This record gives sequence, structure tokens and C-alpha cells, in this order.
Amino acid sequence: IFKPENYPMNNPDSRTISSDMLRSTDVRIEVRNFGPVESGAVDMRPLTVFVGPSNTGKTYFAILIYALHRVLGGFLRIPVMSWFYHGHRLISESGKPRSMDFSAKKKLKTLLDKMNNDDRNIRISDFPEMVRDVIRKSLEHPELLPNDVKNEIVRCFDVESLSDLVHLSGKSDKANLSLIVSEENRDLWRLCMDMSQSTIVANSHVSDMTILPNAWVDSELVHRELSEIRDILNRELRSTRNWRSRPYLIDLFYGFFYMFIESFLEERNGAYYLPAARSGIMQSHRVIASSLVTRFARAGLERFPELPTFSGVMADFMQRLILHEDSEPDDKTMKRLADKLESEALAGRIRTKRPTSGGYPEFVYRPRNTGQDIRLTRASSMVSELAPVVLFLRGSVGQGDTLIIEEPEAHLHPAAQ
Repeated sequence: IFKPENYPMNNPDSRTISSDMLRSTDVRIEVRNFGPVESGAVDMRPLTVFVGPSNTGKTYFAILIYALHRVLGGFLRIPVMSWFYHGHRLISESGKPRSMDFSAKKKLKTLLDKMNNDDRNIRISDFPEMVRDVIRKSLEHPELLPNDVKNEIVRCFDVESLSDLVHLSGKSDKANLSLIVSEENRDLWRLCMDMSQSTIVANSHVSDMTILPNAWVDSELVHRELSEIRDILNRELRSTRNWRSRPYLIDLFYGFFYMFIESFLEERNGAYYLPAARSGIMQSHRVIASSLVTRFARAGLERFPELPTFSGVMADFMQRLILHEDSEPDDKTMKRLADKLESEALAGRIRTKRPTSGGYPEFVYRPRNTGQDIRLTRASSMVSELAPVVLFLRGSVGQGDTLIIEEPEAHLHPAAQ
């Protein structure tokens, strides 16, 4: 019923997210028996710093945050992701009736009345139980989110299975993970997972929250897109004469809910991880990339006893370097931060040089007041260390994204720390 081209969110002319509409949820992550962490919790903030002795779990926690962020698409205030429709499908195939009963019809009409009266205090409870069931199913069903979390954790840590991450002391054969997303000291939703051997069992709770945050109520964007959604919904309902004989109306509910939520979600929810070994990678990434491609090209001719692998965070970092393109950033704020970092810490510029014949980009350093580029292999370790931070801020990271930097102080001159 709802075709993607009809979604207000897919109309670029209607997407104008102002800075005062960006809301930051409070996120708390708790783990037990995970890697070297016997028990720990982190309340994430716009700036979160892990400080402590070596081998106490700082990197484990940071990689876990990165993995969860990638699977969830960010820590959003409403857990509606790309797998929402998969939960809908699972419920549809479970034998439950798909027809619209009287209570669901009444709910839908109540929603329309609220929208027609410009009442934006729309809550999850305004939708029928079947919609809330889809959210819960999406969070808990082993074929959906838990399976994606398992695969991403295994990939990011480069381990054979989840059992490799159970507490290293061997005190327990099960690890526990909790993710709590809250706003203004009130829990919005939580997800708890028990990790054992190679499986994850999840249970969740989603509160009866207001779908539109208070900061968005007076937004022109919200008013415009609500009107578009209301028009689409009214048009579909007018074309339906017999409610009970139209099973697709159940899809109307799901489509309406999904479109309603997605229309107001901030588009930028990227995650970027700068590993501790970034200085060496910046100096040798072209050699590493070339050797990997050459080796894979010969894979059919030669047999290698074992192909070594990167951790997911290292592989993602390498991929971003290989595919890096200099472009005008959408977020000028991040570019100003990159410029300030170059000016005050590096006393020069980080530039990208790409061979005219193709190939992998080379990153060079141009000291201030000179016209000469220096390869990173000949620049100081501090320049190599900060180069990816500058590149990511200038061309990739934007407000609303998550940037994780391992050992941010490494290789920095004391005057620059």
C-alpha cells in the first residue's frame, strides 16, 4: 500500500532537519562475564572517555558499542529498524488472522482524528496490539535482531563464536548484555540478551512513549510531513468499503506506523571506529590492500594453509581508507573541527593523492607555509596518528554519528595532548 516513492521521508525537498530538532537519547549498556569484564556498566554521553589500566576491558566495551550501533542503526528513541517488516512477516506467517477487527478499526479512526485535529501527542498505545507485537517480535525473534547481534559481535572481535567472549576466568558459561535507552530520566525501551556458546536469547520491553519528542512539536517539518501522511492514509481508507473483507488493511497499519516513525528519524546514524594501530595502517594501507588483492587473485592457483583475518573494526577502517574520496562535507561543523585540529596540533594539512591511473589513495602531510607534500612514512608518528581523525571529521562523520577513537593520546607530543 505504501510505496517507497510516496514516503515523505524519501522526498529530498521535505527533509530539512534543523539542529534544534536533533535529540540525543541517554544510553546505558551493562555487561556481565563479557571478555575481561566481570561486571560493568557505561552511561554513554555526547563525550564518553574510558580510562583505566591495561587489560581491564576498555577496548572490549568500545568494540561492543560499535557492534551494537551497527546492528541497531544507532541508539534511536524508538526501536524501529530495517527488520521491522521482518517481524511483521513472522507474525503474519504464525497463523494469526490478518483481517482488521473492530477494535483495530476504532484505533485507526482515533489516530486519524488526532492527526486531523493536529494533536501530536500520539503514543504507541494509540496503535493496536498487533503493532506492539511486531516491535517485540523484531527485538526478540532469534532469526532477527539477536542473530544479527551475534554475527556482528563475532565479526567485530574476530572470534570463532560467542563462547570465546565469555568471561576469561571461566567462572560462568554465559554472558549477559543489557541495553537501556532513556529520555529525560524515563526508560523508553530496553533489550536484555543472554549469550551462551553460539546463541543469543533476548527479551525486551518498550514503554508507552510519545512518538514525537516535545522538541519537534512546533517544527514546520513535522507539520508538513504529518499532513502528507494523513493525506495518504485518508486516501487509502476512502478506497476501502468493507473493512473485514480487506486483509491488507493490517498491512496499512504496519505501513502507516513504519512510515510515521521513519519520517521523523534523523538520517545520520553512522558509526566509525579508529583502532589503536591506525598510525601504522595509515603508513602502509596501500601495501596491505595491494597484497590482499594479489593474494586473492592467486587463490585459485595456490593453496594457502590458512588465510589470516582482520577484526571487523580493523576491516571497516581499512575499507574506509581504500574507498576514501575527498568531497565537500555536508556538515560544516565537523569540517571546522578538522581544520582546527590541523591548525593547532599538526601545523599543516592532511591531503589525499589518488594516482591518475587508478589505485588506492595516498595520504600525505603538507607542513604549514610550504608547498611540499611529505609521505606519512616520513612524517612524525603524531601526524600519522591524527591523520585519520582529520580525514574522518572532514569527510565522513557528522552530528548524530558515533565516533570511537582508541588511545586518542597515543603518539601525540605533550604540547598537543
